Amino acid sequence: MVKREISYLDKVEVAELKGFGEKRIKSLNKNGIKSIIDLIRFYPRKHIDRSSILTIEDVTNLIEIKEITILVNVTKVSVFTTRSRLRIATLALSDDTGVAKAKWFGPQYIETRFKEGDTVAISGIPDVKKTGSVEFKNAIIEKYLDSDELNETGALIPIYKKIEGLSSSLIRKGIKHALKRSPEIEDYINTKQLTKYGLLDRTTSFNDIHFPEGLEEYYKAKKRLAFDEFIYLQTIFNSPVFILKKELLLIPIFGWYLKKIGSISIKRNKISKDNLDFFDDIKKIISNSNRPLIIFPQGTRALPNDRLPFKKGAARIYEEIKIVCQPVAINSGYVWPKKGPKNSHKTIIISILEPIETGLD
Repeated sequence: MVKREISYLDKVEVAELKGFGEKRIKSLNKNGIKSIIDLIRFYPRKHIDRSSILTIEDVTNLIEIKEITILVNVTKVSVFTTRSRLRIATLALSDDTGVAKAKWFGPQYIETRFKEGDTVAISGIPDVKKTGSVEFKNAIIEKYLDSDELNETGALIPIYKKIEGLSSSLIRKGIKHALKRSPEIEDYINTKQLTKYGLLDRTTSFNDIHFPEGLEEYYKAKKRLAFDEFIYLQTIFNSPVFILKKELLLIPIFGWYLKKIGSISIKRNKISKDNLDFFDDIKKIISNSNRPLIIFPQGTRALPNDRLPFKKGAARIYEEIKIVCQPVAINSGYVWPKKGPKNSHKTIIISILEPIETGLD
């Protein structure tokens, strides 16, 4: 088979795929999916493990309560607003073995997204009452247009971010079609190096991030794609030097690469010789090369409205080395806070702010 560069897939419009009408193509384009490679890189936000799909009767007999998935029909949709204006949406659910309920608290508009007769997958930790009734609270819910599609997937079923007019089922089918019609992708890492470092080739990693046979294949694909993204950052930022916490250097492959490119590590919240010498290391790099520095001086998991004491390291580098500072703000703490549950339906926003020229107070 002839191998192609990944840029080839960027030239093939997603409109060429079967199964997407004009309205759905517009929805895809609106979400930044214009080419086949855009669709292939629309990675799933999670996978449902087929082995964890139970019936409602199975749930009532669980010895250990853990996160599971049930495939059920919606029999009733209702909404209740408390005196404190808390909105509670409830779905009554059933399968061939019993009935259950699922509740969502807050403005999630479940009642507008799902209706009586829908087949849905509910994933979460069930609350099994002493009476035997089953209830889910703020569970992840996914609509299935055709429950038979479960037979077409591997052990893990990919679930995608919501796009107007397209279910995860349609997105799955589109990605399968895109992967089937895509040629083998040329790799910038040779076979010997792939084997040495336990990395998948690019073609396999794209397939397994969507449709892995099991968790092992999924994590291997995730590791390879994370490696590619890091290499890409190196190219667009002119081979930057990262200033990072020392623990990151212990991560297999990723940590080795960080060390190889000359990253400067520090031990957080400690006064050590290495920490005191790291300004000298930075000065040497700046004087001997034109490589930019990337540093995360503030916690990326802090809530956006929190005003934490700003770390002094970035200011000291700016003052002593006299280089332009390009501030970048990120709201990932809103999506993935340090404390509390992750908000998997939210979007992380990265804001590139105005650069701070040298010599300012």
